[in-house]
Amino acid sequence: MQVEALRASEAARRLGMPTKDLVRLIYDRNIRYIMVDGIAHVPEDAIEEYRSRPSSCASTVDGADGGGRLLEMLFTPGVLDLADRDVMRSAWR
Repeated sequence: MQVEALRASEAARRLGMPTKDLVRLIYDRNIRYIMVDGIAHVPEDAIEEYRSRPSSCASTVDGADGGGRLLEMLFTPGVLDLADRDVMRSAWR
C-alpha cells in the first residue's frame, strides 16, 4: 500500500495551521517527511502520527481547548524560541 505524499500547503491545511508553521515542524523534525524531487512532502499517515503525540499542539491552532494548550506552549521550555514566545504573549493580551 502506497501512502500519498502531501505538499506542505495541503498537509498544513489538514492540520489546520499556516504553511510556515508546518515548514518549521519539518525543519525541526517534529513531523515525519519525505523528499520528492528535492521538495519536502508529508505522508498522510505522518499527519495522524503528529496529531496523536501528546506534545502535539494541534488543538492550539483552532483554539478548541480554550487556549490552555497555547498557555502550555508559552511556558514550556524548548517548545518555542524566545522571539516566538514574546510575539505570542503580546498577541494573547
